[in-house]
Amino acid sequence: MPGETPANRGLTVGLILLVTILATDTLAVVAAMPIVESELGGRSLYGAVFSAFVLAEVVSIVMTGHQVGRRPHHHLLLFGVSVFAAGLVGAALSTSMAMLVGTRAVQGFGAGVMGTVSYGMVGLAFDDSRRPRILAALSTAWVAPALVAPAGAAWVAEHLHWRWVFAGLLPLVAVALTLTYLPMSRVRAVEPDPDRTAGTHNAILLALGIALLQVGLSRPEPWIMLPVGGAGMWALVRGLSRLLPEGSLAARGAVGGSMATKLLISTVFIGTDAFIPLALTDIHGASATAAGLTLTIGALAWTVGSWTVARRDGVWPERRMAVSGALILGSATGVLLATLSGSLPGVALAVTAWAVGGFGIGLAFGVVNVVAYRESTAAEAGHISMSLQLGDIVGAALGTGLGGALVALGSEQGWSTGRALLIWWGFLAVAAVAGAPLVTRNIPGRPAPRPTPVPAT
Repeated sequence: MPGETPANRGLTVGLILLVTILATDTLAVVAAMPIVESELGGRSLYGAVFSAFVLAEVVSIVMTGHQVGRRPHHHLLLFGVSVFAAGLVGAALSTSMAMLVGTRAVQGFGAGVMGTVSYGMVGLAFDDSRRPRILAALSTAWVAPALVAPAGAAWVAEHLHWRWVFAGLLPLVAVALTLTYLPMSRVRAVEPDPDRTAGTHNAILLALGIALLQVGLSRPEPWIMLPVGGAGMWALVRGLSRLLPEGSLAARGAVGGSMATKLLISTVFIGTDAFIPLALTDIHGASATAAGLTLTIGALAWTVGSWTVARRDGVWPERRMAVSGALILGSATGVLLATLSGSLPGVALAVTAWAVGGFGIGLAFGVVNVVAYRESTAAEAGHISMSLQLGDIVGAALGTGLGGALVALGSEQGWSTGRALLIWWGFLAVAAVAGAPLVTRNIPGRPAPRPTPVPAT
């Protein structure tokens, strides 16, 4: 990138590699899961494979957010990569869906450390003039996985074995650690503001809330669903309100609006994306490879949207980009409802709709990241990084967990896959379209100021 020192350029490469690993894992597992479920059984745990990952990730993100600036970054990275690799090994050796859920939780804990340290570097090692481009570069780290991972993972699962979807990532993990460890050790730490950190017990409360909400909504009995789901909602709101910047749940202020927007769009995108392969394989009889093509197109379009933000930074009003992106995403999710009938060409329609949806989330996602970093100080870098990660992960947990709970409930009640997803995707589409103007209302309505570049120190 123009203006970078060799040290920062090396760090940029390392960060892109780390994000590439996490992106590859996310896209590959989603694409391979229909085949995994067909061998291991346990459809009631289909959503838990994803939600276990993100629930563990929630806890580790908060724990790591406290340590960014206090402990050497490269030591935190080594720990996270080691735990993530151990989870990969366990997942590859899983003999039941329950075992896979447990090993995915181990993976998620390691991934939370890796992601928080990586995005913490954005606040510590790059100034305001470079952050939009480094954030766009990190989105570009999804390009290669988007091109290869969904279809590639589906092909591996169909023609070799799904276990290689997990084991095949181990060499990439080793290479990324080797290339990232030393550049990260050279970044100067900034002591975090103690008033901007939150206890790990709040992260546990948050994770417990998501889990209870998922369990409650998966039960048809109202005497289980209502109290368990209600307790889960209370714990979710309580924990999240203590972890995110003040005003986030009410979308107050520029940072609060950014966090609320991120929660909304992450829930909608992941809650839709995770179940596209299931819909296409179960309803239309599509191959896992063909279904994976939809995820590939969506991820590539996300990158295009993110780079659009970087190129139009300081030109287009930030609020307009954020609300437009969320509305586009919600509309694309609504179009996907048509694929659930079985009478229309499902794969072609899904690819088209999700290309539009991917661009929408890329547009909104890029804006909220830039605004959150710009409106915070260097001492808050760890907390902002943690909060942005939480927005991603809590959204993913809600999207996969609640969607999985509805699929499990439908399976128990004898519903078709299409009926369960019609309810879930319909709810997400309405939430995105109705919620977009509300959560983005305090994001700046003018183009962002272009800061004067300064030499890296």
